[in-house]
Amino acid sequence: MVTGNTIQYQRKELIPWTFAIPIISVSIPAAFFAGTLTISEPLFAMILGISLLFSGLAMMVRHSEVNEPKEWILSRSGILMNVIIGVNLGLIAGFVGIGGGILFAPLLHLQKCLPSRQIAAFASVFIFFNSIAGLSGQLTKQTSIINTMLLTDYIWLFLAVLLGGQIGSRLGSQLLPGILIRRLTGVLVIYVGIRMLLIFSN
Repeated sequence: MVTGNTIQYQRKELIPWTFAIPIISVSIPAAFFAGTLTISEPLFAMILGISLLFSGLAMMVRHSEVNEPKEWILSRSGILMNVIIGVNLGLIAGFVGIGGGILFAPLLHLQKCLPSRQIAAFASVFIFFNSIAGLSGQLTKQTSIINTMLLTDYIWLFLAVLLGGQIGSRLGSQLLPGILIRRLTGVLVIYVGIRMLLIFSN
């Protein structure tokens, strides 16, 4: 899914590589390290559910749209702040087996530093590299929560996300306005986060 998204955004030259490269370079080892650690399935679901719920709500907060990248985001302080965020989200990405971009995106929206399309493009790249790193760490263990879930109860969810991601990347890079992309994504993320919390609270 994220491979297709990344290709679509790269074709439209929406990926802010100058901003993305230093952040990804520190988040990858963090995601790999966290992926080697073992956590229980209920704890995994709680971390993922709360993270997604917060992420979706944060994406709904920003009302105004940014048309051009803000200069401060590429300053030393702007890069350093987001590198620190990247390390922490890389750790979360490794724990829960997702790329972390879905968590990084709302923080960038709150910073009001990039247009929505560029944030979506950055999130795809962040997810791509950190998913590989986190899952590589997961594969170093004898058992993996992520592998078990993929093969049992949640295969339908990942198939739906795969299809929706391909459609969404094309619409997001070409047709839909940025504010609508953000709000639709926020609603979907909130739904999935609530579903994860409800499933493991029963």
